[in-house]
Amino acid sequence: ATAEAWGKVPVHATSTPGFIVNRVARPFYAEGLRLLEERAADAATIDAVMREAGGFRMGPFELMDLIGHDVNFAVTSSVFQAYFCDP
Repeated sequence: ATAEAWGKVPVHATSTPGFIVNRVARPFYAEGLRLLEERAADAATIDAVMREAGGFRMGPFELMDLIGHDVNFAVTSSVFQAYFCDP
């Protein structure tokens, strides 16, 4: 009821490290960072492509900036450790 009151669609998920959102978000951020590292494009262009062609509401860099890099790093580290450092 709480999720629906927030305008969200609740789903049932198995209790796993990171649950669904954080498991999917880690590669989203990592690939954005990898593209930037490889100089495929700048951060603004990668964000624009993900919004305009990928249908995402925000690109990986916009989302990392919104969440905070400290929080993103802590969550990434936590999920990584929970999976015994499996890359």
